[in-house]
Amino acid sequence: MLTQLSMRSGFLNYVTSQTVNKLEYIADDIVELHGIDPSLNGMHNNTLVWKKIRNHAYKNVSLDAPPENQKSAYTHQFNFVESLLLVDQNKKLIVGDEKPDANYFYHEINAKNTGLIAYIAYIKPSDFLQSIDHHFLTQQLRSLATISIGVALVSLAVVLLLSRWLINPLIALSRSAKKLAAGEFDVRINHHSKDELGLLCRNFNELANTLSANEKSRKQWVADISHEMRTPLAVVKAQIEAMQDGIRETNQENLGILKDKIDSLSILINDLYELSLSDLGALSYNKEALPFYELIEHIKDDFVFRAEQKSLTLTIDNKLAHNTCIFGDANRLMQLLINLVENAIHYTDTPGKIHVEATANAASIQVVVEDSKPGVSEDKLEKIFERLFRVESSRNRNTGGSGLGLSICKNIVEAHEGRIKASHSPLGGLRITLVFPVHTS
Repeated sequence: MLTQLSMRSGFLNYVTSQTVNKLEYIADDIVELHGIDPSLNGMHNNTLVWKKIRNHAYKNVSLDAPPENQKSAYTHQFNFVESLLLVDQNKKLIVGDEKPDANYFYHEINAKNTGLIAYIAYIKPSDFLQSIDHHFLTQQLRSLATISIGVALVSLAVVLLLSRWLINPLIALSRSAKKLAAGEFDVRINHHSKDELGLLCRNFNELANTLSANEKSRKQWVADISHEMRTPLAVVKAQIEAMQDGIRETNQENLGILKDKIDSLSILINDLYELSLSDLGALSYNKEALPFYELIEHIKDDFVFRAEQKSLTLTIDNKLAHNTCIFGDANRLMQLLINLVENAIHYTDTPGKIHVEATANAASIQVVVEDSKPGVSEDKLEKIFERLFRVESSRNRNTGGSGLGLSICKNIVEAHEGRIKASHSPLGGLRITLVFPVHTS
C-alpha cells in the first residue's frame, strides 16, 4: 500500500511537470501578441482569445484508454485549463476566471528583448489530465498488487515452514523439559541440525545424560552405603544375640570382635562425614606456607617399618629442596599422603615393592606413589576416585576397604589447587601422581 501511494504520488508529479511544460505553448503565443501590442491591452478580459490560446496548447482528451476513464480525465483537464489565468508583472489579473481561495503557482513569460512581460497562473493538478496516464498507472498498480499478493503468499508459506521448523524443536524441548523435571531422565530429543537449535537440543540431551548418570550414581551410592553399614551391623547383632542366648561367652575375645566391627563402622561413618563436608565446601583447611620436604620425611618415618612387617619394600626418594614450599593445610596433606601409602601397603601382594618419589621444578611439586602387582585394568583407572568404588568385585570390607579413601584424596588435592591422576606403574601395579603449585613468598 505504501509503495502504491508512493508510486501514484511520484507518477502524478511527473505527469504534472509534463502538463506544466505545455504552458510554454501559451507563453509563446503571448510573446507573439506582445510583439504586436506591448501593453497587452487587447488581452484584458478578452476571454475568447484567451480560450483559443489555451486550447492551442491543450488538445482534447486522448481516447487511447477505456471509456470509463475518459470522463474523469476530461473533467480534470477541463478544470485545469479553465483555471489558467494571465497576470501582469505585478501579478494583477489580465484575463481569466480567478478563484479567490485557490493556491496559484506562477509560470514566467519572458520576451527576448524586454524580459519578464507576464505570468501564467495555474492550480497544480490533483489528478491525471490524460486518460492514458490514468490508464497506465492503473495497469501498473494492478500489476504491483498482483506481485505483492504473490510475494505475500510466498512469504506466508516460507514463514509457516520456517516457524514450523523453529517451533517444533522448541515444543519438543518444552515437553522434554517437563518430563525431565518430573524425573524421566531417559527422555531425549531427536533433532540433528547443525544450527543453534541443533546445538541446544544436543546440550539438552547431554544434560539428560548427566542427570540420568547422577541419578544412577545416587541410587548406587545409597545402595552401597546401606550395604557397607549393614555388614558390620549384622555381625554385631549376631554376636550380641549369640551372647544373649548363651551360645557365645561374653569374654574379651568376643567383645574384641564386636569392637573391631564397631571400629570399622566408625571409620566408614567418619569417612562419609569428611567426604560430605568436602562436597559442601565445609571441610576446614588451615592453610599456610609449609615445606613439603618435611611431609615426605614424616611418611618415611611412619611407614617403612610397617611395610617391612608385611614383607613389602618401601622406598622413598625425596628429591625436594628443604625450602620448597606449598601453601596448604599440613594435617590434610598428611591425611592425603597417609591414605595413598596405606592403600599401597593394603593392596600390594607380598612380597612386593612400594616406591614414593617427590620432585619439583620452578612451578610445581610432583609426588608419585606406585606399587607392584596387582594392577588395575584400563577401564577402572578413571573410576578409582569415585566414592565407594573398589577394584575387587567382592563386597568384603576386609579386602575391599570402604572405597572412600581415594575420593577424599581427590577432594583434598583439588582444595589445594592440585591435580591427581591414576595410571599403570612400571612396577606392575598402580601409579598415583600428585601435582601441586609451588608457593613463592
